[in-house]
Amino acid sequence: MLLQALPEKQPALLTLIYAGGFALLVLWLGLSLLRRTRRSRSPLGAIASADLPNEVRQRLGVTSTNRGLHALRWAFVLMALTVFGFHVYWARYAEDRNERFQELSYKDLRNRRLSESTLRGWILDRSGSLDRALALYRRDSGGRISRDYPLDREFAQIFGSDRGDAGLERALFGIQSGAMPEALDLVLERDIKQPASLDARLTIDAALQKAVVEQLKGRHGAVVILNPQTGEVLAMYSEPSYSLEEVQSAETWVRLEANKRENPLVNRALGTYYVPGSTFKTVTMIAAYLAGMGSDELVCSGNGYVAQPGAKVIFDDQGPSEVHGRIGVDTAYEVSCNQYFAQMAVKLGPERMAHAAKLLGIGAYDTPEQALR
Repeated sequence: MLLQALPEKQPALLTLIYAGGFALLVLWLGLSLLRRTRRSRSPLGAIASADLPNEVRQRLGVTSTNRGLHALRWAFVLMALTVFGFHVYWARYAEDRNERFQELSYKDLRNRRLSESTLRGWILDRSGSLDRALALYRRDSGGRISRDYPLDREFAQIFGSDRGDAGLERALFGIQSGAMPEALDLVLERDIKQPASLDARLTIDAALQKAVVEQLKGRHGAVVILNPQTGEVLAMYSEPSYSLEEVQSAETWVRLEANKRENPLVNRALGTYYVPGSTFKTVTMIAAYLAGMGSDELVCSGNGYVAQPGAKVIFDDQGPSEVHGRIGVDTAYEVSCNQYFAQMAVKLGPERMAHAAKLLGIGAYDTPEQALR
């Protein structure tokens, strides 16, 4: 009951009392040593102990003095060990084993100030609604504050954890750790400013992100949805994924990192290279229109198309049986004709293709070494 009645500044005040008492004890021992040194230099020190009466020798002799210092020394050692053991228990074990300490630790204003200095801002989706927060803080019944992710697996690859490669959270907020406020500052109610993290609002739509996750469930791959007018990322997800809560455990992190077959820690949308495939036909079509070749018709036959002697024959998905004949770019784009766009890319040449790609924000390089710079 007494602990519940203690004010928030009481732990800081007790710290000052302990520090002051320790300083007084050191001062007392120093004065005692100084007095003993002066006594040894007094004229009485030159008097032979054998010439003094027994009663005087017992009062002034080294035996009586040593007994007092010996007792004082052991009292100091015992007190120091008691205080040290007390601090070791509360610093190392009480937080995990003492439920009462866990319930009351948040009432220590210094602990609260230190915890607040490491808090990150909330992360919201594009709506900016607090009810749809993607990363926030919650306080449990014991007063402990913890980071919570309502859409844990859906955003694990984006947010990232405090282990491994940095994700969005560490990019936005870093790993902050403010200094413990001084006890004197709290007792004197001085203004203590701790660094604060502002909330972040993403362009991602939470509902769209959940829909993407549902589409990729049980598969391997990644989905990125952009707003073509603004370039905003509306959704980004990689499957397989993982749980941000689970990777708080070092054992779980090591196990996931060792899983090279599934690679759940790799964000396939950002950290893996893929051949663009048919998606690059859009670039080819844009390049054709820019070059004034958008109305050109090309023949797609069952024999396939060979870009140059010795090259692999290019067929459509159904092989020689898929024949589109003479078609224009609109029909070729509708049926995703491999032969048509391969022929068009050769006619356009690398410079026109590179120009169209750069207009779309896609880097164009002549060698793999240039791409890795």
